[in-house]
Amino acid sequence: MTHPSEAAAPLDELPDEVYVVTQDVYHAPRDDGRTVCGMPMRSGRCVDAAHPPLRSRPCRACFVEAVVERHAPSD
Repeated sequence: MTHPSEAAAPLDELPDEVYVVTQDVYHAPRDDGRTVCGMPMRSGRCVDAAHPPLRSRPCRACFVEAVVERHAPSD
């Protein structure tokens, strides 16, 4: 299990789904019912990683900058 303080470890690839709690931020989910940043996945929903909510941004603890730059939609 990853400790929340280790959440900045790079992800090798984006997950197939992302976890959305608000329309502002999406997280990378883990198999243990938590996000990579350690937030419990209780009150949100998983959505296709290719289609996160409009104007949302990746959680800065779940996604490292290099990964986000490769996969984030451009304006």
